[in-house]
Amino acid sequence: MRFRAYLNAAEKIRQAIKATNIDTMVGHIQYNDKNFAETMLTGGQWVKGKTWPLELNIISNKTRLALCLENKAAGDPVMIPAHGGEEAALVETVLPLDENIRAWITAQPGESA
Repeated sequence: MRFRAYLNAAEKIRQAIKATNIDTMVGHIQYNDKNFAETMLTGGQWVKGKTWPLELNIISNKTRLALCLENKAAGDPVMIPAHGGEEAALVETVLPLDENIRAWITAQPGESA
């Protein structure tokens, strides 16, 4: 009986994942047949925040989107990852890094920015 309940719960979870189709702050999330969804986010990690209970910190600049934008300037055309392939886009503006991010970049390992 417990095994059957576990299988029913697992199937309900798979069905919920399959039905997911939502826009979030990290992009559109819709899982494929392998229960995998990709978002356009320069790698980030939610951590306990100073201003908000949780804050998103950048931890990687090697995502597909970040690599497509590398060395691009305002006005440059670029092909970016999109649902079902790539999409042509134009870089509108490039803003300077936030002061907190610059401090994080220059911090030594083990010291907080």
